[in-house]
Amino acid sequence: MKQASPADLAEFHQHKWMAHTAAVLVCFACLIIEFHIWIGTGLFLTSAGMGLTYTYINRNNDPQYDKDQTRSVNQAS
Repeated sequence: MKQASPADLAEFHQHKWMAHTAAVLVCFACLIIEFHIWIGTGLFLTSAGMGLTYTYINRNNDPQYDKDQTRSVNQAS
């Protein structure tokens, strides 16, 4: 087996660190994407919950709202 020269060892270490740096960058990119997905999902669910709550409050507090909803449902069926 041939003895590795210092130049060969230097090239190996350079490539090892390049691969390590690339892996770290990919890891950070995935984390950033994951956090954006989690934040986006949270905002979407929050806004949907607020919309449902608003609809529910209006439905319970406004008698005309119920009549309109009932009439439109009856006409559709």
